[in-house]
Amino acid sequence: MRTDRDSEFILKIIIVVGIFLTALIINTAARPHEWFDQECCSGLDCRIAKDGEVRTMAGGVEVQALGVKESVPYGDPRVRVTRDPENRPAVCVRPQHYGHAARLQCVYVPAGGA
Repeated sequence: MRTDRDSEFILKIIIVVGIFLTALIINTAARPHEWFDQECCSGLDCRIAKDGEVRTMAGGVEVQALGVKESVPYGDPRVRVTRDPENRPAVCVRPQHYGHAARLQCVYVPAGGA
Protein backbone atom coordinates (compact mmCIF):
# COMPACT_ATOMS: atom_id res chain seq x y z
CA MET A 1 0.00 0.00 0.00
CA ARG A 2 1.31 3.42 -1.01
CA THR A 3 1.63 6.12 1.61
CA ASP A 4 1.57 9.89 1.18
CA ARG A 5 5.30 9.83 1.82
CA ASP A 6 5.84 7.38 -1.07
CA SER A 7 3.73 9.57 -3.37
CA GLU A 8 5.78 12.66 -2.45
CA PHE A 9 9.00 10.78 -3.13
CA ILE A 10 7.78 9.62 -6.54
CA LEU A 11 6.66 13.16 -7.40
CA LYS A 12 10.12 14.52 -6.45
CA ILE A 13 11.80 11.91 -8.65
CA ILE A 14 9.54 12.84 -11.58
CA ILE A 15 10.37 16.54 -11.12
CA VAL A 16 14.13 15.88 -10.97
CA VAL A 17 14.00 13.69 -14.08
CA GLY A 18 11.92 16.36 -15.88
CA ILE A 19 14.46 19.08 -15.03
CA PHE A 20 17.32 16.86 -16.17
CA LEU A 21 15.63 16.06 -19.50
CA THR A 22 14.80 19.72 -20.11
CA ALA A 23 18.42 20.73 -19.49
CA LEU A 24 19.62 17.98 -21.78
CA ILE A 25 17.31 19.08 -24.60
CA ILE A 26 18.33 22.74 -24.25
CA ASN A 27 22.03 21.85 -24.20
CA THR A 28 21.69 19.61 -27.25
CA ALA A 29 19.79 22.27 -29.20
CA ALA A 30 22.56 24.82 -28.58
CA ARG A 31 25.44 22.52 -29.56
CA PRO A 32 25.48 23.19 -33.33
CA HIS A 33 26.34 26.82 -32.64
CA GLU A 34 29.39 25.95 -30.58
CA TRP A 35 31.77 25.95 -33.54
CA PHE A 36 30.57 29.10 -35.30
CA ASP A 37 32.82 32.14 -34.92
CA GLN A 38 31.46 34.74 -32.52
CA GLU A 39 31.63 37.58 -35.05
CA CYS A 40 29.40 35.56 -37.41
CA CYS A 41 26.77 34.22 -35.09
CA SER A 42 24.65 35.68 -32.32
CA GLY A 43 23.39 32.20 -31.50
CA LEU A 44 20.49 32.52 -33.94
CA ASP A 45 21.99 33.62 -37.26
CA CYS A 46 23.84 30.43 -38.31
CA ARG A 47 22.76 27.02 -39.51
CA ILE A 48 23.89 24.14 -41.67
CA ALA A 49 23.10 24.99 -45.29
CA LYS A 50 20.40 23.14 -47.17
CA ASP A 51 21.23 21.51 -50.51
CA GLY A 52 21.98 24.13 -53.16
CA GLU A 53 22.22 27.11 -50.78
CA VAL A 54 26.04 27.22 -50.85
CA ARG A 55 27.94 26.50 -54.06
CA THR A 56 31.72 26.64 -54.33
CA MET A 57 33.02 27.91 -57.66
CA ALA A 58 36.44 28.70 -59.12
CA GLY A 59 36.63 32.26 -57.75
CA GLY A 60 34.47 32.06 -54.66
CA VAL A 61 31.24 30.96 -53.11
CA GLU A 62 27.68 31.58 -54.27
CA VAL A 63 25.15 31.84 -51.46
CA GLN A 64 21.40 31.76 -51.97
CA ALA A 65 19.78 31.33 -48.57
CA LEU A 66 17.47 33.03 -46.10
CA GLY A 67 16.75 36.02 -48.33
CA VAL A 68 20.38 36.53 -49.45
CA LYS A 69 21.73 35.97 -52.95
CA GLU A 70 25.40 36.86 -53.12
CA SER A 71 28.67 35.78 -54.72
CA VAL A 72 31.55 36.07 -52.27
CA PRO A 73 35.20 35.83 -53.42
CA TYR A 74 37.48 33.43 -51.52
CA GLY A 75 39.60 36.33 -50.23
CA ASP A 76 36.61 37.81 -48.38
CA PRO A 77 36.96 37.30 -44.61
CA ARG A 78 33.34 36.10 -44.46
CA VAL A 79 34.37 32.89 -46.27
CA ARG A 80 35.59 30.33 -43.75
CA VAL A 81 36.29 26.62 -43.62
CA THR A 82 33.58 24.67 -41.81
CA ARG A 83 34.39 23.01 -38.51
CA ASP A 84 31.24 20.92 -38.69
CA PRO A 85 32.11 17.32 -37.75
CA GLU A 86 30.36 16.15 -40.94
CA ASN A 87 32.18 18.77 -43.11
CA ARG A 88 28.90 20.37 -44.23
CA PRO A 89 28.63 23.96 -45.49
CA ALA A 90 26.86 26.49 -43.28
CA VAL A 91 25.51 30.03 -43.56
CA CYS A 92 25.20 32.85 -41.09
CA VAL A 93 22.62 35.42 -42.16
CA ARG A 94 21.34 38.34 -40.15
CA PRO A 95 17.61 38.36 -40.95
CA GLN A 96 15.76 41.29 -42.44
CA HIS A 97 14.63 43.72 -39.76
CA TYR A 98 13.51 47.34 -39.39
CA GLY A 99 13.61 47.89 -43.14
CA HIS A 100 17.15 46.53 -43.56
CA ALA A 101 17.68 43.67 -46.00
CA ALA A 102 18.95 40.29 -44.84
CA ARG A 103 22.75 40.32 -44.67
CA LEU A 104 25.30 37.54 -45.10
CA GLN A 105 27.53 37.43 -42.01
CA CYS A 106 29.67 34.39 -42.93
CA VAL A 107 29.63 31.33 -45.12
CA TYR A 108 31.40 28.14 -44.11
CA VAL A 109 32.61 25.92 -46.93
CA PRO A 110 33.65 22.28 -46.65
CA ALA A 111 37.35 21.56 -46.25
CA GLY A 112 38.67 20.47 -49.64
CA GLY A 113 35.82 22.08 -51.58
CA ALA A 114 32.20 21.08 -52.01
